[in-house]
Amino acid sequence: MRLLAKRDLGSSVTVDDGRTRVLISIGPLRFTATRGEAIQLAAAIVAAVDALAAEPQGLA
Repeated sequence: MRLLAKRDLGSSVTVDDGRTRVLISIGPLRFTATRGEAIQLAAAIVAAVDALAAEPQGLA
């Protein structure tokens, strides 16, 4: 993963202590999402990965 041309950023996804939000961390950035928002984001990521797989020179 990259952010501002920085390579190899760590990322994680967890659930908050109150079990009401998904916590998404990418490098120094932190995001929270509702269940629905997290599902929409996951679906968009899967669609993008599928599109890469369909390309002859898919990115790694």
